[in-house]
Amino acid sequence: MVSVIIPVYNTEKYLRQCLDSVLAQTYSDWEAILVDDGSTDTSGAICDEYASTDKRVRVIHRANGGLSAARNSGIDVATGEWLVFVDSDDTISADHIERLVQTVSQTGADIACGGFAFDIAHLGKGSRKVTVLDSDDAICRTLHQTLSVTNSAWGKIYKSEIFVGLGFTPGRWYEDLDLFYRLYARAKCIAIVNEQMYFYRQHDASFTQKWTTRRLDVLKVMEDMQTWFTTHKPVLLTAVHDRYFAAACNMYLLLNKHDSHNPARHDLWIIIRRYRRQVLFGCGVRLKNRVGAAMAYLGPKFFSHL
Repeated sequence: MVSVIIPVYNTEKYLRQCLDSVLAQTYSDWEAILVDDGSTDTSGAICDEYASTDKRVRVIHRANGGLSAARNSGIDVATGEWLVFVDSDDTISADHIERLVQTVSQTGADIACGGFAFDIAHLGKGSRKVTVLDSDDAICRTLHQTLSVTNSAWGKIYKSEIFVGLGFTPGRWYEDLDLFYRLYARAKCIAIVNEQMYFYRQHDASFTQKWTTRRLDVLKVMEDMQTWFTTHKPVLLTAVHDRYFAAACNMYLLLNKHDSHNPARHDLWIIIRRYRRQVLFGCGVRLKNRVGAAMAYLGPKFFSHL
C-alpha cells in the first residue's frame, strides 16, 4: 500500500482540486493522510468532508506547527510500505502513483522521482524514459542541479523504511534540501522517470514567490549539509560547495533587491569568494553557476547588477 501524506494549511482555494486528483488515481491501493496544520479557513472542514466519503482518507487536526511538523505527523501514522508526499495546493496526474509504483517494482529502487510541470496542461508530457542511479550519483547530480527533478519531497515515492529515525526538521525552511541527501544515502538506487506527473502550482503565497529573512535558513541548511558530508561522504563535498555557492548567490541577489542593508550580505560575499574558483573549474557544474563564478571575480558592485 502507498501512504499519500498531504499537509494542509489554509489552501481552501486549491484543496478540492488536489484531493480530487488523489481520488482519481488509477492505482487504488492507497491511503491518504490529510494533516490539517491548524488551518484558519475552511480547509479543515474540506478535509473532513472528503474523509466522510472515502474510507481511504484519514484526517489529523493539529495545532499549527509548520510544514515539516505536519509531514512528520503523517509519517508517524502511515501504514503503507511506500510514502508519497503531495502539497495541498498542487495536483498530480491520474497515473502518478501507478507510474511510480511500476518504476520501483521494475527497477528495485527505494526511491523513484517523477518530473513536474508549472502548467497543469503539461502533465503527462515526457519520454517516459527511466534512468537508474546509485545513491551517490543521484545526490551529486541533485546538488549540481543537473537532473530534471529537484530535491523536493513531493513528486517522488519512497520506501517507508528509509524514514526510520529520520524526519523533516520542524521550524526550518528549505526542509526538503535539508533531508533529501540523508534519504538518498539510504537507498540502494534511485530511479528517475522522464515524465511530468506533478503540477507544482505557483501563486502569491508560494514559498518561492515572496521574500522573508527566513529564507536565509538555507545557509544553516548548507552548513549542516557540509558537516554531514565531511563525516559521511567527503568525496561529494565539491558538489556540496557548488550548491552552497548557488545558494549564497541567490540570497545575495535577493538581499540586494529586498534588503540591501542586511549585514548578511557581507557573509554571503565571503562564501561566494570562497567557492567561486572551485565552481568555475569544477566537474559537473551547470553553466549558470560557472557564469556566476566568473562574474564574481568582477567584484560585488558588478555582481549586484546581475
